[in-house]
Amino acid sequence: MARLTSSTTTLPEVTFRVLDDYVPPAGTVPQSVSYYQYVKKTAEEIDSHIEYDMDEEVVLCFPYSVFLLYLYNTES
Repeated sequence: MARLTSSTTTLPEVTFRVLDDYVPPAGTVPQSVSYYQYVKKTAEEIDSHIEYDMDEEVVLCFPYSVFLLYLYNTES
């Protein structure tokens, strides 16, 4: 394993400048003053959410079963 030396662990220096005469481009939406807040789902919301968990075997058969359903529903 290679050892890190002090020359490889230094980070580059950040350079920036403040623009006093900056004007936002036309048509931009002003930034909101409020913050986004995470709202935890209730037990009812979690129960109503459908989650699909397919193993490899089902995934391999899935396209074929969709095709069979299509054929079954189109036969009249």
